[in-house]
Amino acid sequence: MKEIRMSEKELKRVEAVERVIKGEISIREMSEMINMSYRQSKRIVSRRRKEGLEGLCHRNRGKPSNRRYKEDIRSEVKELYEGKCKGWGPTHISDKYYENKGVRVSDETIRQWMLKDGAEYRKRKSKKHLSWRERKRHFGEMVQIDGSFEKWLKGEERECLLVMIDDATSKRMAMLCKEETTRDAIILLKKWVMKYGVPKAIYADYKNVYLLDKKTKRRLEEKGEETETQFGKVCRKLGIEIIGAHSPQAKGRVERANGVFQDRFIKELEYRDIKTIEEANQFLEERYLDFLNDKFSVEAESEVDYHRKAPSEKGSEMIFAIEEERMVSNDWTVRYEGKIYQILNCNKNLPPVKSKIKIITTLEGKIKFIYRDWEMETKEIFPKEKRGKEEEALRKKKKKKHIPSANHPWKRDFFLSKRAEERK
Repeated sequence: MKEIRMSEKELKRVEAVERVIKGEISIREMSEMINMSYRQSKRIVSRRRKEGLEGLCHRNRGKPSNRRYKEDIRSEVKELYEGKCKGWGPTHISDKYYENKGVRVSDETIRQWMLKDGAEYRKRKSKKHLSWRERKRHFGEMVQIDGSFEKWLKGEERECLLVMIDDATSKRMAMLCKEETTRDAIILLKKWVMKYGVPKAIYADYKNVYLLDKKTKRRLEEKGEETETQFGKVCRKLGIEIIGAHSPQAKGRVERANGVFQDRFIKELEYRDIKTIEEANQFLEERYLDFLNDKFSVEAESEVDYHRKAPSEKGSEMIFAIEEERMVSNDWTVRYEGKIYQILNCNKNLPPVKSKIKIITTLEGKIKFIYRDWEMETKEIFPKEKRGKEEEALRKKKKKKHIPSANHPWKRDFFLSKRAEERK
């Protein structure tokens, strides 16, 4: 017996059509029963009498859809997921094909094609249940920051991608660097402030770069040492509150953004044959961040922007700087980063001996010595003792012990005299 497949809608019609054929109801009554026009009901009953139950099936069943994609589109997409985009997910491939050809192909369609062709791609893992936290209502109310370590450039060493993302809108900013250092974190914060303004709060990990944990803070307090990080000092100058996250899940917004970068950004860098940090950051700033913000950012619940006005270029030089303290020696010298600086006598207000002086290093590499509100004029010096020791060490290293050759005149005369004595 031949198998006939029907939809639920078609199965409901079978009973009504059979009752018409048996003479139990009229075609008019059948049309009212199944909510169909009288003329269409007549056609269905006629097909049932001529073709049997197959006449009740849709005429397009088993035929190719009129809305199907052309074969050349499928072959181009197949060339992507079997070539340069091998291992990519269907959604990412859909975006890449749209970027290249300007034609949008459904990610589900691409997934079905990949399954049919046996193409491999990374499937999303199921996640643990976590409590949902409502987004902030205002743009700039809270910005999350985090670093993600991966082999972004497909080399032997791992680089760090620093990411900042607004909690209300998911607007993001990123920068690739060698390590998650204080200087790089301050540079990224400055870029955000200069573009959007000063945010109200920053949500960060308890790391030495952003915040010290309670145990480390207590230990430093007992020693009388400073407990504020350089990043914290910059935030204090700008009036930004730093909120500590006790787990990665607490700052889920930036963690999910890291996941997007780990999935897509690595592939984009490989696709474009980008192999240096400078080229990667140029690609981020000129193109890729705008694409991600257009795709993933949302409108804030409130139209009020919580960002405050950014400082001027002149004022930002001192705000976004690394600030440390050093003690002035008896000869008005200061040691900093393995170098010795002499405070010159031409300064109007010399700092007292054994007092502390602020050393400010700007992001551009300039070093400024500040005592109270005055900038001190200094110069780097090279002590003679140190220079003399270095020169002596080099001289000893270069000097080699002289060993005379076997036919040296001194050796020849010695052996001749020895033989003469033996003969006697």
